Amino acid sequence: MFGGFASSYEAKSASLSEAPSPSHSKRAASAFGFIQLRLLAPSV
Repeated sequence: MFGGFASSYEAKSASLSEAPSPSHSKRAASAFGFIQLRLLAPSV
């Protein structure tokens, strides 16, 4: 499940980052970290 979700997220991120920038990469990284946190601690 997570593998499929991760690949879907990567595809979405790739389509969004047609013009990659440091700020966008940082936002994507923090968003992915937040998603992982939610998956690891769904009660939060």
